[in-house]
Amino acid sequence: MPLPRGITQVRVKPKTGRFKTLKKFLMNGTFISVLFSVFGLIKTTMTGKRDWKLVLLWASWVLSLIAVIATINDPDANDELDEY
Repeated sequence: MPLPRGITQVRVKPKTGRFKTLKKFLMNGTFISVLFSVFGLIKTTMTGKRDWKLVLLWASWVLSLIAVIATINDPDANDELDEY
């Protein structure tokens, strides 16, 4: 579609939906805690012995990550996260 006469540039508003969602995750202390806990888990995986306890550690970390993501994305939760 051609532009009307006299208009040489069209400004498009950036989509803020993605950044708002990303900000909800990055500003959440629980999410940051889960991210930092994986570093110790990786170190344990690389240096420790591989047995059933290691599998349970990884399973518990994955379940914690899923719980945190579900909590942040919960639409019925308080609207406090939308204020930031």
